Amino acid sequence: LPVRLTTLARAFSAAPLLLGAFASLGAQATIPGAPPAQVHVATGDARSYFTNSWWIESAEGIVLIDAMCLRSDVARLIATLRATGKPLAAVIITHPHADHFGGLRQLKEAFPRTPIVATRPTADAMQGVHDQALQPGGWLAALGSDYERRLQRPDSLVPSGSTLRLAGLT
Repeated sequence: LPVRLTTLARAFSAAPLLLGAFASLGAQATIPGAPPAQVHVATGDARSYFTNSWWIESAEGIVLIDAMCLRSDVARLIATLRATGKPLAAVIITHPHADHFGGLRQLKEAFPRTPIVATRPTADAMQGVHDQALQPGGWLAALGSDYERRLQRPDSLVPSGSTLRLAGLT
């Protein structure tokens, strides 16, 4: 389902890295003959506060934006990504909230060669957010075994404002 990327980018003004990705895609999509990119969303259930991940699909592959939260939601996401038959080029983490990075370990196990991309401030803050939320009385502790207790950190750090080329997309 093709969408107007500039309209979608405006909806995500709180996520600068995502906004930059969509803005770049919008510019690329205006090139005559350029293959269209499709934007998809996966939404978790009520237990994960309906957290979501977005992915951009090109002819060459997929770029995933954020990693969901609960194991059950991530398992469905992995099955959906695999069903496309396209490679997962990267996972981009927009900010250090557990509902955006909680599924990274499962994704890394399913797609071991796929880089996990974030800015250094996001990567540095993830451990503290994860640890605090798992303390007794923390909100993640209430999720039981459906939340991964071992944090998977990003393995590719990029400066804020970077231009990325992934899956044939800029």
